[in-house]
Amino acid sequence: MRIAILDDDTTILEFACTVLSAAGHTCHPFDSGKEILHQLRRESYDILILDWQVPDLSGTEVLQWVREKLSPTLPVLFMTGRSTEDDIIAGLAAGADDYMIKPIRRGELVARVNALLRRAYPAQTAEEFMQ
Repeated sequence: MRIAILDDDTTILEFACTVLSAAGHTCHPFDSGKEILHQLRRESYDILILDWQVPDLSGTEVLQWVREKLSPTLPVLFMTGRSTEDDIIAGLAAGADDYMIKPIRRGELVARVNALLRRAYPAQTAEEFMQ
């Protein structure tokens, strides 16, 4: 599946892409909110993973645009260092489908992405998500 990831930390971005590529997904990394919005106007993705805090546009601003302009069923996972209960509630209330707190754990990332994809695309075969 095609995954767009927004994070301004290149180490985390590379780690997430390596993990998700090894799980059989195609990863498209972005390090700025404006860059991912530009691509979202031109290409489609099966799931978005957004960091909350990026310098030019926050993950919540990107998410707001996504919910207004794209399919309401497009799964969005927040992957962020913001870890208070209020942060988690705010991220989910803003329209995220799931929320993951950094530091990222390899198995958890794959499991959360696969769970979101199974719910969003139930017609896909289970093998596609279990690679």
